[in-house]
Amino acid sequence: MHSPRVQGRAGPLDKSPWTRVEPPCGPVEVEFLRQLVLGESVAPFRMLDTVTAVIPLLNGRVVDSAMARDAGYRHLSSWLNDIEAKWAANSNQGQNGEPRATLKERIDHMRKLSCQLFAAGKKRVAYTASGALISAAEVTVTDSVIEHAAYWSYAHSENEAAYLIAILNSTNVVGKIRDLQVTGEAGTRRHLDNLVWTLPIPEYTDTEPLHRDLAAAARRAEAVASSVPLTDAQHFTAKRRAIRAALVEDGIAGEIESLVDALLPP
Repeated sequence: MHSPRVQGRAGPLDKSPWTRVEPPCGPVEVEFLRQLVLGESVAPFRMLDTVTAVIPLLNGRVVDSAMARDAGYRHLSSWLNDIEAKWAANSNQGQNGEPRATLKERIDHMRKLSCQLFAAGKKRVAYTASGALISAAEVTVTDSVIEHAAYWSYAHSENEAAYLIAILNSTNVVGKIRDLQVTGEAGTRRHLDNLVWTLPIPEYTDTEPLHRDLAAAARRAEAVASSVPLTDAQHFTAKRRAIRAALVEDGIAGEIESLVDALLPP
């Protein structure tokens, strides 16, 4: 069985104490490697880079090191054993001195990982959980996994996916939920989470001209977004700004704002 050597990722968005913990490194059986959609992977009408991640899913359930060992996956078992030790030493502790949750429990908190098994092959729309504006795009890698910094939903058709993406990328939508956002440090309001679904967004129907117009506008916006030249040196926020600027210059951004304004009441 092919077991490529992989290196855990460390970055500027990591929080203490994990900034001081050595990332795992070693071979892992290839069937446990998947593309992971991060919050920073989602731009307006366009998916950016994903990362390769070790996802310990086996036969529809999340496994720990002991379960992986018993199933004959020694490389995954060794990888998880290393992480479990670091988790036990650095995670939040209860009054008994033990972690409040095991690594396995934390990975699949509220089944946010295992429930994605049922998403394979289905159309999904992902959007960012925080930021000044929402970025949304269709997930193009069908067996990818989406992390906690991006929210996702099924779409029943291409048109429904496009319709949702158009609405979520609209600045009108953020303006309508602004007063519901929690104010953080320095008066910032960044967490969007599920607030958008408090709006009276109609369910998509092909018989409604306004819905079809939004879907068509989103496909045009996707074409514009995909044509924007981006470089590896650009921060993901700069990539998003470049795409939004291109959408404004094209005129499709204004068209979508007008359609969303017509769809949702003041």
